[in-house]
Amino acid sequence: MPLKRNTNVAKPAETETQKTPDVDPAPPIGESTAQVMEDDTPPFEVNEQVLQETLVKTSVVETAQPVQPQEQAIATQSQSTIPATTATATTGMLAGLDDLGFEGLELGWGSFTSIKLDNGKFADSEENNLGTEIECILMSTKAKYILKNTKCMQDDEEVYYSYDREVATDGTPTEDIIAEWTAQGWGFEWKTYLDAFAQLVDETGEPTEMVVLSLPPTARPKISGYLSRIKLTKGLGNPQQYITRCKVGPDVKKEGKTWNPWVFQFVKQLRD
Repeated sequence: MPLKRNTNVAKPAETETQKTPDVDPAPPIGESTAQVMEDDTPPFEVNEQVLQETLVKTSVVETAQPVQPQEQAIATQSQSTIPATTATATTGMLAGLDDLGFEGLELGWGSFTSIKLDNGKFADSEENNLGTEIECILMSTKAKYILKNTKCMQDDEEVYYSYDREVATDGTPTEDIIAEWTAQGWGFEWKTYLDAFAQLVDETGEPTEMVVLSLPPTARPKISGYLSRIKLTKGLGNPQQYITRCKVGPDVKKEGKTWNPWVFQFVKQLRD
């Protein structure tokens, strides 16, 4: 029996922050507009199991007074120091709440706000405009794979998400999905995205809320290079030891399209 189409899953935006014309031309018959280019904006989808693994990995993030920053801070940033022994627990967040009458709580998809770069500005999953810069403490990253059908009519396009390329987040084996598409004469493709779990910080450097940064394929080598550079030049091998600024990069033109990349900058180190 053929698989039921996963029509409830949102499709990724066309590009990371692509500036599109007023009217997008329809794709040629047999080609999919769902094809993900290297500068696509990833969709908002956080797997509960991955979230729990992240919460265990990150444990407790302790922040104290920052040392002198080695890169220029944004002009609006306060010079106030972070209070000593400020700590944000990311594991055991719900511990003790049962005793207070808060039963049945569970962390999973939707527990934390997702942030993407779209149309030259950062926006959350509620489409709130967050401007062109955000500062955060990076907690962990997790690869996220998108499986899409190709060589089909636009109305037949489908998108599935997976964290292991074997089972989709809705529980469907990916080989079954591919088999159904193949039987209908369609092709398929995989694209790799990245979920970066992070804590936003305010103008004083104080951690505020936990978020998930949805990074497209082009941002993966950028954040990889950034983390490696900070490790080599500053001796900071743990991104939880410092604050990172995420910025909207300058316009990039490719194949007649314009988009803005993610830019990562070191702000300041947090004392032990």
